[in-house]
Amino acid sequence: MLGKGEDLNIDIPISFSSRDQMWNLGPGSHHDNLLETWNLSPVARLKKETWSAELGANFRRDELDLQQYAEMTRQKQTGRAELERETAGIFSAVEYEPWTGWHFSAAARCEKTSIAATAQSLLFPDDPSLNFSSENDEINRAYQIGVRWEPRADLDFWLRYDRLYRLPSTDEIASYQGFPLSEPFNAELKAETGNNYELGGEYRIDGWKLRGNGFLQQLTGEIGYDFQKT
Repeated sequence: MLGKGEDLNIDIPISFSSRDQMWNLGPGSHHDNLLETWNLSPVARLKKETWSAELGANFRRDELDLQQYAEMTRQKQTGRAELERETAGIFSAVEYEPWTGWHFSAAARCEKTSIAATAQSLLFPDDPSLNFSSENDEINRAYQIGVRWEPRADLDFWLRYDRLYRLPSTDEIASYQGFPLSEPFNAELKAETGNNYELGGEYRIDGWKLRGNGFLQQLTGEIGYDFQKT
């Protein structure tokens, strides 16, 4: 059973992280990479006897600062670039137990992502491919439906389908799809999207869990470095 009575919980987690890296990729290619991330994810959960629901939002801001140098000692700066990404979204989920041991669930998420990038080359200030400002917006949606069967208290099986997406990391925006680090950003890089199918089961005995599952995942627009693009 889902539970007895009802219970309402509201959480408002807030987080901040900072990552400072130094890249040395060979002669003339040395980079300082500072990434700062703010995240706010308020969520409300309501639980009743035969169903539960969840509603929340997510706000995230990433700031990537990239400084380029000609040598490891960082004496001669050759370029600088900044990337800002803001993500705002809403999500909801519901689970319903119409009969004892049978759980049906559904969830959905929608997010809008905005990217702004600027780059400046100190070696080639007149090259438009190395000195530019770029902006891009993207909306992504994800869905999930599933069913879980509990024939006994120590045994359950589940079947689930996901329509998923994965946003590129800031480092991928800065490096992949044919943009070497001398050309700092690809603001047009889109999220990976795909479908996921999962079938599984779990058996519990004396504090042990035996779980097995299989899944099939189909992705489109997979992100990777394109060595053929110049």
